[in-house]
Amino acid sequence: EVISYVAEFADSMHMYEEGNCGFGFPWSFLIACREEDCSESFHRSQAEMEISMHRRLLTSRSGAKPLKFFDGAVLKSYQVPPKSWETVYCRQTPVPKGCSLTYSFDPRVPHFPSSIFEVKTSSLGEHVGRGVFVAVDIPRGALMGQELAGNEVHFPPRSLDIIENMMEADDSDDSTLCLYNYVEGYGYDFKPHGIFVDQDIMTFVNHGCFGSYNIGTPYEEVLALYNETTQTFSISEQNPSDYISVDEVVNAVWDPAGKRRKFSELNNGCTALRPIKMGEELFADYNYFTDIHSPYWEIEKEELKSQCMGTKIGLVVAAEHSSKRSKETPCEE
Repeated sequence: EVISYVAEFADSMHMYEEGNCGFGFPWSFLIACREEDCSESFHRSQAEMEISMHRRLLTSRSGAKPLKFFDGAVLKSYQVPPKSWETVYCRQTPVPKGCSLTYSFDPRVPHFPSSIFEVKTSSLGEHVGRGVFVAVDIPRGALMGQELAGNEVHFPPRSLDIIENMMEADDSDDSTLCLYNYVEGYGYDFKPHGIFVDQDIMTFVNHGCFGSYNIGTPYEEVLALYNETTQTFSISEQNPSDYISVDEVVNAVWDPAGKRRKFSELNNGCTALRPIKMGEELFADYNYFTDIHSPYWEIEKEELKSQCMGTKIGLVVAAEHSSKRSKETPCEE
């Protein structure tokens, strides 16, 4: 009850155990954050923590280390909630959604490697840019590209700050702009860890407008929206309340199970939500990667809606068109 009460006022909560408290067993600690910066600090990398400690800790007179039981590696161990808390949390009725995140490579499920996909001009038109097409028939429920799903390019929050500062600098060059377009055009925000970009061919999959997406994460709520007659999902770009985002699933204020399994959710590859025919283009629901509670939700929703209506083009295509007009292609080198 205490945890539920605190969760009503917190932006995020983090549970960890410490065994060096002078007792015969580890003690559990709970951190409640009111702001996003707090959560980002808790999830700093080992290197960032070591640098921060080096800058802020004073040297002891004896020359001994000022901290006996804490360093960057210990912080990393704090970032994954204890298994015992997950077990207790998942005994609730109904079972929380985070407890069902158990994706892994299952040999019983058909798997189609990235080698059977090809990239060419999208079936939606040249104004959309590239798209990913399948070379064979793929049954509903099959896994796709899972062998490379864990190889994302990761941009932590601090790295994103550096890129933005470089963009604002007067001496910013084309390579910085190319890096920015790559991150913003192909990446998805995975708070509080920063932005991830798919390393494989799946990064070129386009958004499926008006419920036309055919790959994604097979949540029951998503599959229940499929219409066999129209072969689309009954989610409209007009209805943000219908969306199920990855942020809602793995970044709930209090969900030790979801926090333990969040990276298995991020690295689970794609699943065919319906039968996909040979030669068909793959489409995903980009709204799944958008935080519905973010202050930028309305802006991102309107951007997608405009692209679906054909009144705007995406960031990547716009950047490439700009390069062609200037007869320069620095981002393709």
